[in-house]
Amino acid sequence: MKSIDTCFRKLKEEGLKKNNVVQMHTTWLALNSVVGCTNGCKYCFLQSTNKNISEPIYLESSKKAIEDLINSKYYLKDIPVCLLPNTDVFLNNKNMEYVKELLYEIDKRNLKNPIILVTKCYIPENFIKFLKQFKDKGHDIVIYLSLSGLPQKLEPNVNHKLIRKNFVNLHKNGIDVIHYYRPITPLNSKREEMTKMLDFVFKYSNASVIGGLKIKKDYFDLIKFWPELFNMKEQCLIADAIWPKEAYDFFYNDYNHKQKIYQTNYCALMQTLNKTAVSYYGTNECINYNICPKEQREKCKEEFENSKIKEKEKVIKQLEKIGYNVKEENITIEKNKIKIYEINLSIGDIAYLTFALNSNIISEKSNNNYYWNSPLNGAKPLVI
Repeated sequence: MKSIDTCFRKLKEEGLKKNNVVQMHTTWLALNSVVGCTNGCKYCFLQSTNKNISEPIYLESSKKAIEDLINSKYYLKDIPVCLLPNTDVFLNNKNMEYVKELLYEIDKRNLKNPIILVTKCYIPENFIKFLKQFKDKGHDIVIYLSLSGLPQKLEPNVNHKLIRKNFVNLHKNGIDVIHYYRPITPLNSKREEMTKMLDFVFKYSNASVIGGLKIKKDYFDLIKFWPELFNMKEQCLIADAIWPKEAYDFFYNDYNHKQKIYQTNYCALMQTLNKTAVSYYGTNECINYNICPKEQREKCKEEFENSKIKEKEKVIKQLEKIGYNVKEENITIEKNKIKIYEINLSIGDIAYLTFALNSNIISEKSNNNYYWNSPLNGAKPLVI
């Protein structure tokens, strides 16, 4: 890509580091070699650096980005990889050409990681054909379509009609779709509106991942559309997400829609990929937050009951891979739960170990080096 070095120098001046290109998120390994979006969404985490109103900046060539990905300490041959979550992959032609280059590199190297693309922009039909060809070569690909029914004042440059068209076109071409139904705020939590939304997405998506508003300290003061939050800043910043009570009651008191519902994104993705999420089976999230199909829950239960207890040597090996030394006495294992003591793990570390060991990882200590609050660091929804 042209002017990458210039763009990188600019990013250094703005305090963004190149080592953020590969990050381990709660559900997937994220490749962030492009930063910036012009959609201007008023809840976006990029607000803290004004990158929610910025033309994309390209940190690296597609080839170098894929090299960084496979050289990451978190990389595994089957771990899901999300391409470019710090922009919108379908924001403009340059982004789309860059994504094509990434997919070419992935195919050329015969990498079989499930590939995730997230968007709230229109996907041209010729690009959907390209995705279908990529899938037909034996690659798993899942598109997350972000459609929350929020007013235009919160999503000034997002066209909801075109996103709905994406649902239809992707479904027609056999591309797996997960509906991102978030953030849910008081502005999109009316029962009638939520029912209409689910009626539509049920026809074209595998499931909906639902979530309240996630906020970080560095842009809390920019959230003007939910003024009640300013009197409870401390509670908001330790929450997994903030939910309006009307919406939370809709999903968890008398939900009767056919659409599959997940708060745990990992579980939604695994079910879409026809895999189990035994690492979450029996957890608080599994029991209380996910409305998944009965047959999927049975599959997780069966694997849970038949799974062998992990050997401590395997746990130690994975910890060593990501840079930690630990003794056997600092690990306890009970069925699908692995507790680790005396190590200051990040959420990224815990997320990686969750996937690598297919187990529920409980860390006695966790540091503040995380992308979002998450159940992985004990955060819970805040309902107001």
